[in-house]
Amino acid sequence: MVVTPGGDGPTIAVVGNCQARPLAQIIQAMLPNAVLTEPVIVHLARPAEEEAVMERLSGADVILAQLVADNYPVPFVRNSALKEAFGERVFLWLNLFYRGYNPELTYYRQMPNADRRFPLGDYHIRTVYEAFQAGLGVGETVARLADPDWNRQTYGAVAAESLEELRRREAPLPVKIVDDIAEREAHERLFFTFNHPALQLLADYAAKLLGALGLAPRFQIVNGMIGEPLSQIVVPVNPGAALRSERMRSYRIVPRAAEGASGPRPFLLSEAEVVERFFVGYRQSEARIAS
Repeated sequence: MVVTPGGDGPTIAVVGNCQARPLAQIIQAMLPNAVLTEPVIVHLARPAEEEAVMERLSGADVILAQLVADNYPVPFVRNSALKEAFGERVFLWLNLFYRGYNPELTYYRQMPNADRRFPLGDYHIRTVYEAFQAGLGVGETVARLADPDWNRQTYGAVAAESLEELRRREAPLPVKIVDDIAEREAHERLFFTFNHPALQLLADYAAKLLGALGLAPRFQIVNGMIGEPLSQIVVPVNPGAALRSERMRSYRIVPRAAEGASGPRPFLLSEAEVVERFFVGYRQSEARIAS
């Protein structure tokens, strides 16, 4: 697919999850003459917005649409709906998702008010939850989190399984990135959580996408040029993971800003503090569920 814009630069729309806005920002920095429309964030889209969103997308020379299944509850952001409306202007890209650094990280959807009750927002740590259920103490749980042998035995197959799943999703797409992840994951931190890729991986993927569209980036984005857009929560690399240069054992968290507030400052929590806060949250959740 080659984009042939009608004006000085192409008009590009990006549709996707939390990765969509950073990808649009990176493309804008790489291709300053491009016009990037306001990204469509899939998980925030509402059926009542369909007419306005489709009108916005109609002005784009290319629509970079992240993979969205046909059973997604908001029909107009599904890939099939976008392709039906805009045809060859729709160019699909992969949801970057890799569990190799933190195979212990997960979601527990049954937990009420996850973003307020627990220290890592929607994320939970399977090791911590199972320790809580087993009646272990904070110290025992922290020791388990830091034990490379225990973690390799418990989660050793997850990295390969995650790459295999990502390759399966990527197979029908025109631009490939999974081999890059496999080659680099033991030498550089490519994800802060399983669905929040680092700037450099997003930038490399953006360059590949633009190349496939016949749009040569004017500028290359490298680490340090702009801030990390998806580092609101940075979790220590699991001690059983392939990445051995990472020694951080604290959790970096940027609080969600209150409406109208600016720039909440990040803070660090030790593993013991994270475990203690999770234990408190689980006790409160149990009490709420029981009542």
